[in-house]
Amino acid sequence: MTTKTACRRSVIVLAMVVSLSTIGFNLHAQIDSYIDLENNASCDNSYLHDNGNLYPVILEGGCSHPGVSSERAKNGIYSLKFHAAAVPSDPNQNQRTEIIVDHVPWHTVKFCAFSVYIPTTFTAPSHWEYIAQWHTGQNNGPPVSMALDVGNSTPTLILQNRTTANSGQVDNQWAQALTAGQWHDIVLKIEVASGPNGVLRWWVDGVERMNYSGHVGRPEDDAGGIPCQFKIGVYRGTQPVDSIRYYDKIAQGDSYAAVAP
Repeated sequence: MTTKTACRRSVIVLAMVVSLSTIGFNLHAQIDSYIDLENNASCDNSYLHDNGNLYPVILEGGCSHPGVSSERAKNGIYSLKFHAAAVPSDPNQNQRTEIIVDHVPWHTVKFCAFSVYIPTTFTAPSHWEYIAQWHTGQNNGPPVSMALDVGNSTPTLILQNRTTANSGQVDNQWAQALTAGQWHDIVLKIEVASGPNGVLRWWVDGVERMNYSGHVGRPEDDAGGIPCQFKIGVYRGTQPVDSIRYYDKIAQGDSYAAVAP
């Protein structure tokens, strides 16, 4: 065998190994949904249009639909901007401008991820505000949510877990401070299960901040089997401060590697 022939065969074998490794990685790192906003994405009152897919928009309290914005981006040119304008407080009214990214079935492990930017004009919320939630549509609060700490002038995420039957109370919560004017990468490993096998594992900027095993979500939601909607955006009680939030690299999948921003 000539040296040239041996080299050619080595190159072919190497290419096959790389190809097989890539196929194996893609099979393992499955992505359910991915929103990058870079390919002529647009949004209206009904849907976010991105890469040929439709993501439902939910509006309430006079909020406008999210906008594809070139003001800033984690990577590329565009991000998704959500804005709830300051209004007088009203205990009978909420504000909401959100999109539904995907659904998390009960007793199924999923990884949900996004990058979020909170402007330096941030004002401490005077009432509750979610920036992400996993909701079954019941009226007693989402089983799992990420809220901003009320009254805190430093934007601080509170990861909340509701497990008590027929109750909206938060049974477990974990806090993580963010820096206004910077992008932060959020990944949540979630398995919603009202028995002892539920999972919540939380990374912020690539650093694990919490690892919980136990009851996640309420038993009546589990019994109903309704998947949780993974939603991002602003959902809050009315308050006299603006809420402006930017999101990028939004994903759901079956592994950390598949979704990490």
